Amino acid sequence: MLNNIHDSFFKRTFSVKENLQDLIQGIVLYLYNVSGLEPDKINQIMETVSPEAKDALDEYRLRLIEQGIEQGIEQGLKKIALNMITRGYSDEQIAEITNLNIKRIQSLRKERSV
Repeated sequence: MLNNIHDSFFKRTFSVKENLQDLIQGIVLYLYNVSGLEPDKINQIMETVSPEAKDALDEYRLRLIEQGIEQGIEQGLKKIALNMITRGYSDEQIAEITNLNIKRIQSLRKERSV
């Protein structure tokens, strides 16, 4: 009985923590994308939040950086594939060089012809 109560409490606490992290991540997204605040101003705001919130914000900042890197790589591969399409490479050759799948390359071909 006591274990069940403990487990239930732990699950609820963990759920609240996840919801708090989601809320904090939303705030960070707002600060970075909508508010136009300079990084120094954001750092000043960061000084006023709790250590747990700082950890969540730092984690989210790293996720944003990783997403940006991934998007940059994807855009670069798309540009390379489009250039290869223009130069007459086959789908198989493009896939071999860029590691994009054939369906993605065919989609780019259609996009290019529009």
